[in-house]
Amino acid sequence: MFLTKKQEKELFNRIGNGDKRASSELKKANLFLVENIAKKYLVNDKKLSLKKLTVLGVKGLNKAIEKYNPASSY
Repeated sequence: MFLTKKQEKELFNRIGNGDKRASSELKKANLFLVENIAKKYLVNDKKLSLKKLTVLGVKGLNKAIEKYNPASSY
């Protein structure tokens, strides 16, 4: 599921208001991106499995969502 810029902004506003469900929706919407990036790294680094790379990507995604400040974005 891809989000429009407007949908992303709305989710971040809801997250800012403490809506845990919005955070979950944003994470689900970005899992496709995380997996695709992990697959690219898998080709270059045979030491890590796709599962490990995806887990690391999801951790990064979670951290980014927590730290994101919509007021400072452009």
